Amino acid sequence: MTVLWNLVLGVSLKVWGYVAAGGMVLAMFWTAWSKGRRSMREDVNRASAETSKKMLEAAVNAPTEKSDVVKDLRSGRF
Repeated sequence: MTVLWNLVLGVSLKVWGYVAAGGMVLAMFWTAWSKGRRSMREDVNRASAETSKKMLEAAVNAPTEKSDVVKDLRSGRF
């Protein structure tokens, strides 16, 4: 009986070891994936903020008079 019990315990410990190793590998992949996703989101937010800033500056510096618009069109300034 004791020999059988030792055999079952030995096999189950090996199985749990493999399960733990597999879990560690999955955790590493999950961490790398989530960090990459967060980094990409930050890049998109930064680019979006820069575009919004350029649009705001263009709106502030836009000509308000018809004559100014005509000058800009003739000179090629947009």
